[in-house]
Amino acid sequence: MAVAPQATSTDLPLRTDDSREEGLLPPPRSSFVTESDPGPHRLSIRRVATISGRVRTSLDAPTTPAGSRSTPVRAFTRHAKSWTAGDTRPKLLVDFRSNDSAQRKVEIDHKVFGGVSNRRINIRKPTKIQIGNFQNGLNQVKRAPRVVAFVNSKSGGQIGGAIMALLRDYIKDASEVKDIPSIKESFGHVGASSFEVPQLGGHVCDLSNDSEPEETLEKLGWEMHGDADQEYRILVCGGDGTVTWILTALEKAAEKTSVHLLDVPVAIVPLGTGNDLARSLGWGGKLRAIPELLEYLRYVVEAEIVEMDQWRLVLRPHNPVPEEHKLRSSGSHPRPITDKEVADKYLVRMNQALQTFEDRGTEMFAGLWQNYYSFGFDAKVANSVDVVRSNTSCGQFMFKSGCGKVCYAWQAVRHSFFNAVLTQAIRPIKGTPPGNDGSFSEFKPSLENREVGCLRKGRLRQLMLVNINSYAAGQEVMPRKKDPLPGPSDGALEVLAVRNVLSNLAMAMRLLLPTYLESVGALAFTVASGQYMQLDGEPWRVDGGCDVLVEHHRKVYMLRAPASSHNWRGHVQTTFWGTEQERKSRISQSSQLSSDA
Repeated sequence: MAVAPQATSTDLPLRTDDSREEGLLPPPRSSFVTESDPGPHRLSIRRVATISGRVRTSLDAPTTPAGSRSTPVRAFTRHAKSWTAGDTRPKLLVDFRSNDSAQRKVEIDHKVFGGVSNRRINIRKPTKIQIGNFQNGLNQVKRAPRVVAFVNSKSGGQIGGAIMALLRDYIKDASEVKDIPSIKESFGHVGASSFEVPQLGGHVCDLSNDSEPEETLEKLGWEMHGDADQEYRILVCGGDGTVTWILTALEKAAEKTSVHLLDVPVAIVPLGTGNDLARSLGWGGKLRAIPELLEYLRYVVEAEIVEMDQWRLVLRPHNPVPEEHKLRSSGSHPRPITDKEVADKYLVRMNQALQTFEDRGTEMFAGLWQNYYSFGFDAKVANSVDVVRSNTSCGQFMFKSGCGKVCYAWQAVRHSFFNAVLTQAIRPIKGTPPGNDGSFSEFKPSLENREVGCLRKGRLRQLMLVNINSYAAGQEVMPRKKDPLPGPSDGALEVLAVRNVLSNLAMAMRLLLPTYLESVGALAFTVASGQYMQLDGEPWRVDGGCDVLVEHHRKVYMLRAPASSHNWRGHVQTTFWGTEQERKSRISQSSQLSSDA
């Protein structure tokens, strides 16, 4: 491992015995809340129920030998926490949306909040064969899980309403909202079949409501207290940003209700632009027709639960960020850390990682992500596409008609020349080995002495931190010969570099992979000049210098589509989400096919 901790006399400890007394660290938190806990963050379970107006005797739990009362123990407990006792990182929950109700109405069709990018989804009725296949899938399980689906009914013209209508006819007890028509009314003369349709238990949440998804997730948290043996699964209809939004809301709701909410796995109906997480998990690149939702519901029942790392990105711009800057708007990009205490703690951690105490600004921004973070040429192209898509009628037409890739290709051609080499702009770049929460140390050898795509050293125009095997709408980027092979839950990020535009073109044509540099458990560096950046496909630009800190946030639980899904093809295989032995088997088979060809 080239990134090895190096103890020096100038290294600051990331944790000291008196750190908590100095207010640098958050107080310890137990794995469950007890009424006998004297800590300042203790909140009685009975009191929580009273505050919410829902006093429930099902919340009462058996008394422990010490005399305290804890929450009921569920049949399956994983509890992927974002912070545990002894962790030096302060707890961070990111707000994706504005608190202004008028602004929220404008955000109804935003791609992050359940927006539908592809307006060419076919609206037609499910056939008897499709309904029969769905029924057969339900018959093969002893006890089907309850499914909680999230969809924006007002997005994509009539598409969001049609998706909501079908889900409500196939998931019982859907919602208290009465203004959404039934599936027969929504589809008109091509309405649902006349015979009775099979149904799943659960809820359907309309993300166009101001109180969602928080209200539904908090209700789900209380519901899980009453039925400890019932399995729940979440279905998110949206893109990568919508998935991050729901995962964050799930973490917030767990803080208020039940830690068991963190056990609920998430499946995806791909309605976004790139849909890289949905592709990697076998859910496909896009929904083509409304009846395909029945196939997705069947897959949700049959899917396997897998772990995935969620990461956090913390930024400290050296120059003041204008009020109209994108980082201050709603979305899945980094947002301002409004809690001053949390911001101060990350400021201390940033200084410790970079070993700098210069006055570089105190405002901090943070975002969560699962797929990739990158800056350089690809982020510049993505930002140009985002501007065209948001501000021009031509760009909006291209995406509504399903021709978004044409827009990306044109912007890539426009920005093919005069892209600066990043090597001199990154000073310094430090990392920690995977699984090591110790001190940050500089890359050895440094970026200036690394060969990227050719014999010349230090020539790179794009730097990527990748967690899954799908990038930029399905491109393969993960190294094939790394030992151990990369996985989505190994606590490591693969640091990759791309030399120039021709290398990007070769990647798009599947002729080349990015240059693998390192695997890290955390990364910190300073960008000396303004740069374009992107987080899971959401781009922005930072003007002037900026300090960057990337760390592990928590483990989340996703649903991997069953092996019968037709979306498993090429480099996207079930084994990436499996064991190390399965991943090695996949690489061996891929190499054999290449040699035969």
